[in-house]
Amino acid sequence: MRTIVTSSLSACVLALLGCAPDLRPLGEPVVQGAATEQRLPDGRALRVSIGGELTLHSTRHVRMLAHEVLPQLALDRLRGVVVYARRPPAGGELWAASIDGPSWRRRLTSGGAACLPALSVDGRHVAFVDTSPQGLASVFVVPIAGGRPRQLTNVGLRARGSPPPGFVPPPDGPTDLTWDGDAVVLRGRVLQRVP
Repeated sequence: MRTIVTSSLSACVLALLGCAPDLRPLGEPVVQGAATEQRLPDGRALRVSIGGELTLHSTRHVRMLAHEVLPQLALDRLRGVVVYARRPPAGGELWAASIDGPSWRRRLTSGGAACLPALSVDGRHVAFVDTSPQGLASVFVVPIAGGRPRQLTNVGLRARGSPPPGFVPPPDGPTDLTWDGDAVVLRGRVLQRVP
Protein backbone atom coordinates (compact mmCIF):
# COMPACT_ATOMS: atom_id res chain seq x y z
CA MET A 1 0.00 0.00 0.00
CA ARG A 2 1.73 3.18 -1.18
CA THR A 3 -0.71 5.49 0.58
CA ILE A 4 1.55 5.85 3.62
CA VAL A 5 3.55 8.64 2.04
CA THR A 6 1.01 10.06 -0.40
CA SER A 7 -1.92 10.27 2.00
CA SER A 8 0.25 11.64 4.77
CA LEU A 9 1.46 14.44 2.54
CA SER A 10 -2.09 15.13 1.34
CA ALA A 11 -2.08 18.70 2.66
CA CYS A 12 1.08 19.41 0.65
CA VAL A 13 -0.47 17.93 -2.49
CA LEU A 14 -3.67 19.91 -1.92
CA ALA A 15 -1.60 23.07 -1.63
CA LEU A 16 0.12 22.31 -4.92
CA LEU A 17 -3.30 21.96 -6.53
CA GLY A 18 -4.53 25.20 -4.98
CA CYS A 19 -6.99 23.46 -2.66
CA ALA A 20 -5.27 24.27 0.64
CA PRO A 21 -7.46 24.90 3.69
CA ASP A 22 -8.10 28.44 4.88
CA LEU A 23 -5.90 30.19 7.43
CA ARG A 24 -6.96 29.65 11.02
CA PRO A 25 -5.17 31.80 13.62
CA LEU A 26 -3.77 29.73 16.48
CA GLY A 27 -2.95 32.58 18.85
CA GLU A 28 -0.50 35.42 19.15
CA PRO A 29 2.26 36.03 18.24
CA VAL A 30 2.47 33.09 15.82
CA VAL A 31 -0.04 32.59 13.02
CA GLN A 32 0.31 29.61 10.76
CA GLY A 33 -1.72 28.07 8.03
CA ALA A 34 -2.23 27.53 4.35
CA ALA A 35 -3.39 30.78 2.80
CA THR A 36 -2.68 33.03 -0.11
CA GLU A 37 -2.55 36.10 2.11
CA GLN A 38 -1.73 36.88 5.74
CA ARG A 39 -2.24 40.38 7.11
CA LEU A 40 0.22 41.93 9.54
CA PRO A 41 -0.94 44.24 12.36
CA ASP A 42 0.57 47.27 10.60
CA GLY A 43 -1.57 46.70 7.48
CA ARG A 44 1.08 45.02 5.34
CA ALA A 45 0.28 41.66 3.77
CA LEU A 46 2.29 38.54 2.94
CA ARG A 47 0.96 36.96 -0.25
CA VAL A 48 1.67 33.75 -2.13
CA SER A 49 0.57 34.08 -5.75
CA ILE A 50 -0.84 31.23 -7.84
CA GLY A 51 2.61 31.09 -9.46
CA GLY A 52 4.23 30.60 -6.06
CA GLU A 53 5.75 34.06 -5.52
CA LEU A 54 5.97 35.11 -1.87
CA THR A 55 5.72 38.89 -1.62
CA LEU A 56 5.39 41.48 1.14
CA HIS A 57 2.93 44.28 0.25
CA SER A 58 2.84 47.69 1.91
CA THR A 59 1.08 50.87 0.87
CA ARG A 60 4.25 52.07 -0.89
CA HIS A 61 5.93 49.03 -2.41
CA VAL A 62 6.03 45.29 -2.99
CA ARG A 63 9.06 43.29 -1.83
CA MET A 64 9.79 39.88 -3.37
CA LEU A 65 10.80 37.35 -0.70
CA ALA A 66 10.90 34.03 -2.61
CA HIS A 67 9.80 32.06 -5.68
CA GLU A 68 8.24 28.59 -6.03
CA VAL A 69 6.56 28.71 -2.60
CA LEU A 70 3.70 26.54 -1.31
CA PRO A 71 0.80 28.55 0.15
CA GLN A 72 1.68 27.26 3.66
CA LEU A 73 3.26 29.91 5.85
CA ALA A 74 4.26 30.08 9.50
CA LEU A 75 4.58 33.71 10.58
CA ASP A 76 6.24 35.08 13.71
CA ARG A 77 4.84 38.59 13.98
CA LEU A 78 6.99 39.62 16.96
CA ARG A 79 10.31 38.73 15.35
CA GLY A 80 9.35 39.54 11.75
CA VAL A 81 10.11 36.04 10.41
CA VAL A 82 8.21 33.89 7.92
CA VAL A 83 8.84 30.18 7.36
CA TYR A 84 7.76 28.68 4.04
CA ALA A 85 8.13 25.52 1.99
CA ARG A 86 9.45 25.60 -1.57
CA ARG A 87 7.42 23.55 -3.97
CA PRO A 88 8.87 20.66 -5.93
CA PRO A 89 10.74 20.46 -8.24
CA ALA A 90 12.28 23.75 -7.06
CA GLY A 91 12.88 22.34 -3.65
CA GLY A 92 10.64 20.57 -1.22
CA GLU A 93 12.80 22.53 1.22
CA LEU A 94 11.92 24.62 4.23
CA TRP A 95 13.20 28.22 4.38
CA ALA A 96 13.03 31.10 6.87
CA ALA A 97 13.21 34.76 5.85
CA SER A 98 13.00 38.16 7.50
CA ILE A 99 10.09 40.42 6.72
CA ASP A 100 11.36 43.34 8.82
CA GLY A 101 14.73 45.02 9.17
CA PRO A 102 17.77 43.67 7.34
CA SER A 103 16.90 41.16 4.65
CA TRP A 104 18.05 37.57 5.23
CA ARG A 105 17.03 34.07 4.12
CA ARG A 106 18.09 30.72 5.55
CA ARG A 107 17.49 27.20 4.23
CA LEU A 108 16.38 25.00 7.12
CA THR A 109 16.10 21.67 5.26
CA SER A 110 17.34 20.29 1.97
CA GLY A 111 15.88 17.66 -0.31
CA GLY A 112 12.81 15.76 0.79
CA ALA A 113 9.28 17.12 0.66
CA ALA A 114 9.09 19.44 3.68
CA CYS A 115 5.71 21.09 4.23
CA LEU A 116 3.24 22.31 6.86
CA PRO A 117 5.65 24.43 8.94
CA ALA A 118 4.65 25.39 12.48
CA LEU A 119 6.77 27.90 14.44
CA SER A 120 7.34 27.48 18.16
CA VAL A 121 5.89 30.16 20.40
CA ASP A 122 9.38 31.48 21.22
CA GLY A 123 10.31 31.50 17.50
CA ARG A 124 13.37 29.26 18.04
CA HIS A 125 12.15 26.04 16.35
CA VAL A 126 10.03 24.89 13.42
CA ALA A 127 8.03 21.65 13.39
CA PHE A 128 7.17 20.32 9.93
CA VAL A 129 6.28 17.22 7.91
CA ASP A 130 8.83 15.48 5.69
CA THR A 131 9.61 11.98 4.48
CA SER A 132 11.90 10.01 6.77
CA PRO A 133 14.92 8.09 5.44
CA GLN A 134 12.75 4.97 5.83
CA GLY A 135 10.12 6.34 3.45
CA LEU A 136 7.41 7.36 5.94
CA ALA A 137 5.96 10.84 6.26
CA SER A 138 6.89 12.00 9.75
CA VAL A 139 7.01 15.06 11.97
CA PHE A 140 10.43 16.71 12.35
CA VAL A 141 11.75 19.74 14.24
CA VAL A 142 14.67 22.03 13.32
CA PRO A 143 16.12 25.14 15.00
CA ILE A 144 15.28 28.38 13.18
CA ALA A 145 18.98 29.30 13.43
CA GLY A 146 19.79 26.22 11.36
CA GLY A 147 20.97 22.74 12.22
CA ARG A 148 20.06 19.16 11.58
CA PRO A 149 16.33 18.29 11.59
CA ARG A 150 15.32 15.81 14.30
CA GLN A 151 12.64 13.21 13.58
CA LEU A 152 9.88 13.09 16.24
CA THR A 153 7.49 10.45 14.89
CA ASN A 154 7.90 7.05 13.26
CA VAL A 155 11.57 6.80 14.27
CA GLY A 156 12.99 3.46 13.13
CA LEU A 157 9.79 2.36 11.34
CA ARG A 158 10.00 1.29 7.70
CA ALA A 159 7.46 1.58 4.88
CA ARG A 160 6.56 -1.96 3.82
CA GLY A 161 3.09 -2.33 2.38
CA SER A 162 0.59 -1.42 5.08
CA PRO A 163 1.45 0.99 7.89
CA PRO A 164 3.76 -0.67 10.43
CA PRO A 165 2.76 -1.08 14.08
CA GLY A 166 3.29 2.17 15.96
CA PHE A 167 2.91 4.34 12.84
CA VAL A 168 1.83 7.90 13.73
CA PRO A 169 -0.01 9.49 10.79
CA PRO A 170 1.25 13.01 10.14
CA PRO A 171 -1.08 16.02 10.04
CA ASP A 172 -3.71 16.33 7.34
CA GLY A 173 -3.70 20.11 7.45
CA PRO A 174 -1.96 23.15 8.86
CA THR A 175 -3.97 23.31 12.08
CA ASP A 176 -3.13 19.71 13.11
CA LEU A 177 0.52 20.53 13.93
CA THR A 178 0.94 23.21 16.63
CA TRP A 179 3.01 24.15 19.67
CA ASP A 180 2.02 24.40 23.32
CA GLY A 181 4.86 26.27 25.01
CA ASP A 182 7.94 24.17 24.24
CA ALA A 183 5.98 21.08 23.19
CA VAL A 184 5.18 19.96 19.63
CA VAL A 185 1.51 18.97 19.50
CA LEU A 186 -0.09 16.76 16.83
CA ARG A 187 -3.90 16.69 16.81
CA GLY A 188 -4.02 17.67 20.49
CA ARG A 189 -1.43 15.08 21.61
CA VAL A 190 1.99 16.21 22.86
CA LEU A 191 4.69 14.53 20.77
CA GLN A 192 7.77 15.85 22.51
CA ARG A 193 9.12 18.84 24.42
CA VAL A 194 11.86 20.78 22.63
CA PRO A 195 14.19 22.68 25.00
